[in-house]
Amino acid sequence: MINMKTPLILLAILSSLTISAQNWSPINLNSEYNYKIDTAQLITNTIFVDSISVNNNDSIFYLNRIMTNCDSCSNTNYKLKNQPQFLMKQVLKKSDSLFVFKDTIEFKIKPLKTLGDSWVFDSTKNITAIIDSIYNQLVFNVTDSIKRIFLSNNQIIILSKSFGILQFPFTNNYHYKLIGIKSNTLTFGVQLPRFWDFFNYEINDILQWKDINSNGGGIGSSYTFSHFKGTIISKTTFGDTVNYHLQGKKFISKFNYSQGTINTYNTFDLILTFIDSISHLSNCYPNQVSKRSHGLYSSLFAPTIFYMENGLQKKSIDFYNNPYIIVNSANNPDVIGSISNYGLPMSKFTVGLGEYIECIPFTASYTSHCMEGRIHLGDTIGTIYPDSFFVTGIEETTNDCKIEIYPNPSSGQFSIISKKLTINNINIIDITGKLIKTIDENTSVISMVDLSKGIYLIKITTNEGLITKKIINQ
Repeated sequence: MINMKTPLILLAILSSLTISAQNWSPINLNSEYNYKIDTAQLITNTIFVDSISVNNNDSIFYLNRIMTNCDSCSNTNYKLKNQPQFLMKQVLKKSDSLFVFKDTIEFKIKPLKTLGDSWVFDSTKNITAIIDSIYNQLVFNVTDSIKRIFLSNNQIIILSKSFGILQFPFTNNYHYKLIGIKSNTLTFGVQLPRFWDFFNYEINDILQWKDINSNGGGIGSSYTFSHFKGTIISKTTFGDTVNYHLQGKKFISKFNYSQGTINTYNTFDLILTFIDSISHLSNCYPNQVSKRSHGLYSSLFAPTIFYMENGLQKKSIDFYNNPYIIVNSANNPDVIGSISNYGLPMSKFTVGLGEYIECIPFTASYTSHCMEGRIHLGDTIGTIYPDSFFVTGIEETTNDCKIEIYPNPSSGQFSIISKKLTINNINIIDITGKLIKTIDENTSVISMVDLSKGIYLIKITTNEGLITKKIINQ
């Protein structure tokens, strides 16, 4: 007879051994720490050791870096790359269990000190530290020993025996709080969304996406919208690679000046392949700096931004709207400033949906992949069109026939023709989903002379609902 308690007991023992390996260390070599400022909604700082060196009997931990604002720069638009987080760039672990956190400032933590022991925490600012209480409490549902370190500037650090720094000063009234930790084998608390949080689809899930290709501008230009909606019929995983076999319907709309618009409807049978890797953009942490090359510049930089939208966590790495370049290499190669858009990619991810925008613009052309929707166990993320769309190509509401836009393509302005509906407002949106312009008044002629050439969505709010149209600005 199998004793079902045995695996649970073994797991508890292994968990205890793994956790206790921290043993009052403020930071552990093989762990990733997720912190959140009190006032924040999401993880604000992810800290881990990305390399190590040894000097005599001391170990030097080098911590991961981020992009920050440049408070000391004369230009308020400048930022700094390669910057430390609140635990600095280096941690010197001395043989006597002293931990020295070093960058432009330096502070010391002595985790093995006991109740009433004190030391100099920051010699530059003459701040001392004292262990003013030791107690037990639940941390990530594990009973753990805690040391409270009181600083002479009235700030407080909370240290856990098993999990490291639980609380660290941010400002006088706010703190960084540890909300999640991950080691090689175990995870506790809140984790960053990574590759498998974005791309983990299941058999029978329905996926919908749109690919856009724009070639050139003016008389020789052409545009192609390819819409896909399919069901996953099989899933295979080999190490870091996952393949999804989908079957479904597709609708392709092509436009060029010689032939006008040609629509085709068909089925598809294809394999979607996604490969997890350290360098995959979905694995970036908050404010991590991504680097790209460009024909004019050897290095351009952009930060990783996390945000919430419609109740879903999203991640953006945007070289299209936010490219930065080194502007002060002689004095400080970490000072970077924003520049004009030079046609670099943009990627945005939605948890549960995947890379919902991947835009690769060029001088006069661009391609864009837009993951629009997913249905999993009856729950929908994003937008899923009815099957009728892939037969007629009409995605709008039944009110669609009551509004027309003309001319399309447009040469700087277009008219909205409606005899039956009252127009409340009009939103113009580009292919990345960015709101470009809002017109609140009830008007029939819309100017686009100030907009770049390309494809836009015109979202028209009427007294009978929302109608969406596509228009080409040439």
